[in-house]
Amino acid sequence: MLSYKIQDNSTMKYFLLCLLILTFSIYSEEEGFIPVNIKEKIFQGEISLKQANEFLGDRKYFSCIEKIKEFQILYHDHPSFLKSYKILSLAYKKIQKWDLVAETEMNLFNESPETEEGMNAYLNVAKAFVRIGKIEEAKKIFEEIISKENTSKLKKEAELELNLLNAI
Repeated sequence: MLSYKIQDNSTMKYFLLCLLILTFSIYSEEEGFIPVNIKEKIFQGEISLKQANEFLGDRKYFSCIEKIKEFQILYHDHPSFLKSYKILSLAYKKIQKWDLVAETEMNLFNESPETEEGMNAYLNVAKAFVRIGKIEEAKKIFEEIISKENTSKLKKEAELELNLLNAI
């Protein structure tokens, strides 16, 4: 019988760790070794988002909202997490829950404030504020977008909204 005694306990721990990682991993050319449970979790999250989108398309807005809330709890580290805010906001718009639209869009803005997607969300916060009567807060956001934004489309839209509010 062949026997081999490992002198160093840390070597044994390292060996077992490597064996464990390789046992529960998948190798792909693009990404290297990826734990199986992470790939499966991403796949399950995509299915959950697809179901929420289907609920939205079928006008089952409350089911959509519940599915997205479930997604945000279970898959908070999912690559499509920001997309869940967009779907949730759309569902709230369909049932005219403008305070929840503002909250959801603000969450999206806070997650990515420097991106165009984040600035669009911020613009949507201001529009929702107008709907619920928070005119002064909406004006401040429109002015902030105008002063910060370089994208002409977003800046023009904020200027138009602000001009409409000032005309009232």
